[in-house]
Amino acid sequence: MRMPTKDELAVLALVGGIVGFTVALYQYRVAQRWKRAEWVAGEMRGFLDDPWVRVACTLIDWGARKVHLPPAATEEVLVTDDEIRMALVHHQERPNGFSPKEALIRDTFDRFLDGIERCAAHVRSRLVSETDFAPYLSYWAFHIQTARAGDPKVDRLVQLKVFARNYGYVGALELIETLSKLHAAGLPNTPQQPTKRRTKAAAN
Repeated sequence: MRMPTKDELAVLALVGGIVGFTVALYQYRVAQRWKRAEWVAGEMRGFLDDPWVRVACTLIDWGARKVHLPPAATEEVLVTDDEIRMALVHHQERPNGFSPKEALIRDTFDRFLDGIERCAAHVRSRLVSETDFAPYLSYWAFHIQTARAGDPKVDRLVQLKVFARNYGYVGALELIETLSKLHAAGLPNTPQQPTKRRTKAAAN
């Protein structure tokens, strides 16, 4: 049996090194994807479990709904589409201020937009991508983004976008637009998103 030459051994060593490096790189990337997915899941769990955010999501989804307005609500109160719209106008349009209920509505959507803004900052830093957040947020983003002026059923969502622009939630609006497109493309739902039910944002 012929022994391999030094050149042949060198080639084999090189090929083996390349294969080993490729396998290691693949394993590293898989591990990084898992770590990123776990981190996003943790972030979204904390965000969506926030009582303020849960209420905001409910009010995005429904045109009229009884909710416990944080932080220390003991009784449910009915919040309507028109009440949300009026609560989210620019403060300069309300020289006499806002009612306590309206102030809580504003605080609720501030908390929601603050969280989306943080997500947008993570995307800008390239720690994660929009698609990482899409399974958790695209449902809400879609209904915010597609709300159109003139539809009396979604005045609150139209005003929410105005509110976000007025108060500098630029990153949140950009992320909402992108997530809406991803939702329209048909990304799968997760347990955080409603499934198999009529869209409340359009139905109420």
